[in-house]
Amino acid sequence: MREGQRSIEELMAELCLGGQPGLHEFCRLQDGFELNGTYRSGRGLGLMVLVATQLIACLERLLGKETSRAVSSHICHTLELLQGSLLLHPASRSLFTRHINMNILLDLLEPQLEPDVHIATLATLVAALVDRWDNVRVFESLDGLASVASLMKSKNSSQKVKFKIAEFLYFYLIPEPVFSGPITNKKLDIRRSTEEKESMLAKYLHNVRNLVKDLQELTPFGKL
Repeated sequence: MREGQRSIEELMAELCLGGQPGLHEFCRLQDGFELNGTYRSGRGLGLMVLVATQLIACLERLLGKETSRAVSSHICHTLELLQGSLLLHPASRSLFTRHINMNILLDLLEPQLEPDVHIATLATLVAALVDRWDNVRVFESLDGLASVASLMKSKNSSQKVKFKIAEFLYFYLIPEPVFSGPITNKKLDIRRSTEEKESMLAKYLHNVRNLVKDLQELTPFGKL
């Protein structure tokens, strides 16, 4: 497993350092892959085509293992690679419209897991949700807010983890752009305001108003 992770890491580094041609080829290969598991006719498996899918499958296998420091280390490394894959190729984020994939990330927020796993998972969640409001709706429908709030309130959560959760919630609370396309899915094509999100989050946390005030006053993401 470590060897496979290292190979993916080296390939990603090469893509990032190699400039636009390598990145363009990566995106071309990724776009040639149908995310429902089938392939477009005439397209073969290219390097990195299935990276995000394989990394998610790896996380699922690791979740089935008994918790240990070594397993936690593998999980963190896999999450870092997945985060990089999602940022390099934004279209891969569509994998997280699938409930099974989003649930894997939510399972990694269980309080009994290592703090480093929580921190890496929250960062990966942001990479999966950014500019994908349909993914945000899936996150909400699977009680993602309850999972994050539970971790925030857990006595076992370190200050570092709670700080990362606060960062995630600032990101979650930003207002969403008005949906302008044809509505094809009434559940996933919804767009929410900060006020709507505040009301939803307030079911699980008591200090949400303060978070919203900070978001509006400190503008960590610029003027909203």
